[in-house]
Amino acid sequence: MTVFGSLLSTFANLNRKNILELLNVTSSTMTDLAKKLEISNSEVSRHLSMLSEHGFVIKNARDNKYSISAFGRLSLTVVKPLDFIFSHKQFFENHIFTTLEEDFVKTLDSLSDSELIEGTGKVMMNIKQAFDETKERALIITDQMLPFGKEGISCKYLVTPEMVKYSENVPQTVKIEGAAFLNDLPLGLLILDNKKALVFFKNLNNEMDYNYCFIVEDERGLRWVSKIWEFYWKKAKKVL
Repeated sequence: MTVFGSLLSTFANLNRKNILELLNVTSSTMTDLAKKLEISNSEVSRHLSMLSEHGFVIKNARDNKYSISAFGRLSLTVVKPLDFIFSHKQFFENHIFTTLEEDFVKTLDSLSDSELIEGTGKVMMNIKQAFDETKERALIITDQMLPFGKEGISCKYLVTPEMVKYSENVPQTVKIEGAAFLNDLPLGLLILDNKKALVFFKNLNNEMDYNYCFIVEDERGLRWVSKIWEFYWKKAKKVL
């Protein structure tokens, strides 16, 4: 078996993955691990033997405690993006990421704590609710003239050149802080008061899919979307 095959085999088993995650927090004996996972000692022993054999964990002979190795910790970090992708397998089978910078694709698991919303009605309801909650500022990447704006708040728009024909439809009460064009938008994005974000990906026809969105409210996810905004805003042609 190749090293990569060994890695996949290790993390394909939920109990082995959970053992590594527990050991990543603190060293533990086999008995303690069995209690936390609510499985038998013999089963934990079998998993620990495999993890030890492949260098993921180390046993301390003095106190019989197991610790995650440097290799195990690194492997756990590397496999997290795959874990996120496989947990949303059906979604990712029907969406593309070819226009998204590779560094952002590699860190897609930043959305791990986000909620995936399905259905146009639910998505539009969440967009409305998000704008209702917004007090100061919205950063918007879109190729559609959807209700992306709100009276009294400051908005920055990153859109396709074709969207200029819709500029008259933006309510005059919306404060346009800036606007820029990008020929091929990598994704759709709303960042609201730096507290909440909605992320939209492209379907297999290379069209923005507003039937699904990820709702982002955790710190790591918000850092990810902020980096995406900053990266593509710098690349775009400024018009305002």
